[in-house]
Amino acid sequence: MGAYTEEDIQNALADLQNGVALATAATHHGVPRNTLHGCLNGAQSCRGAHNDEQQLSTTQEQHLELWILWQEALGYAPMHVQVQAIASSILKQEDDHKPLGKKWSKHFIKHHLAIKTKLGHQTDWEHINAATPNNIRHLFKLYETVSWIPPRRRYNADEGGIMEGQGINGLVIGSSQENPNLVPVKTINARTWTSIVECISALRVALDPLVIFKAKSIQEQWFKKDFLTKHPNWHVTFSENGWTSNDIAIEWLEKVFLPQTESGDSADARLLIIDGHGSHTSDEFMTICYLNNVHMLFLPAHTSHVLQPLDLGCFSSLKTAYQRLVGEHTALTDTTKIGKANFLEFYVKAREIGL
Repeated sequence: MGAYTEEDIQNALADLQNGVALATAATHHGVPRNTLHGCLNGAQSCRGAHNDEQQLSTTQEQHLELWILWQEALGYAPMHVQVQAIASSILKQEDDHKPLGKKWSKHFIKHHLAIKTKLGHQTDWEHINAATPNNIRHLFKLYETVSWIPPRRRYNADEGGIMEGQGINGLVIGSSQENPNLVPVKTINARTWTSIVECISALRVALDPLVIFKAKSIQEQWFKKDFLTKHPNWHVTFSENGWTSNDIAIEWLEKVFLPQTESGDSADARLLIIDGHGSHTSDEFMTICYLNNVHMLFLPAHTSHVLQPLDLGCFSSLKTAYQRLVGEHTALTDTTKIGKANFLEFYVKAREIGL
């Protein structure tokens, strides 16, 4: 027998009071006979019997239902486990640490007719993860579904990488007879990869970045004396390979994005346009976004060269500015490596030029 609601039970009980046979009323309204017989004899109703599995308030459930519909409209329908993780986090905020039942999400769906479990049809990646006209049009149609979020609350975030000691090839003056077209110049051999997560709003406001150094720990000597005083909202972290991870994505969300975009009104929604990196679709990342009224629009894979604003308009200019600063530094000093303190100083100046 399919799903039934509290209303089905009440209608079936009304039929019984009007003389309809129990078997007929149960079949007509889709309620199990044993359940209907129990209700007739004073047992708990279906909804009451599952209060321990419901747990969220009616308002909380309605808000979660609406978020599910919004996320599907934005091209990323959440999985059962993600919705349940969000529900658990809502309860923990209220100091309710009782675990939800294994079938909680099924009961949640049963009580909300606007949503249902559907099959996630897997499509060949060439059809959905490529910069085709159809995919581009589809992305902008998804973007139009959140027109109710004002441009000042729409943000694009992306991770870029820079070699700490890599300068830019440039013009030099030398002999017209020896090596007339190309000549080697002094360069820095030590090249360490560093990643930066940048975020801009649709009104061209840049948040302070997250810098990810390739290291095993944070060292005090990385920072010049007044760097943190001048740049209190910059956040510096580390990873073994210099790239982001699930934990670093959460770190960026909690310590950079949310504090710098807070409006003081919890109902003031934010849109975050990001790529589909696994760290952005983890249960914890999505839960934190949900709890802070942040909606996510994912760019299709393999389309950043035409669709990612930071890649197209910012990172190339920023990297060029950085490499020029490194080149000037190398030409004027005998330093064998840039070092993290100089990297931060150069990157600050490069952001002022590039962004």
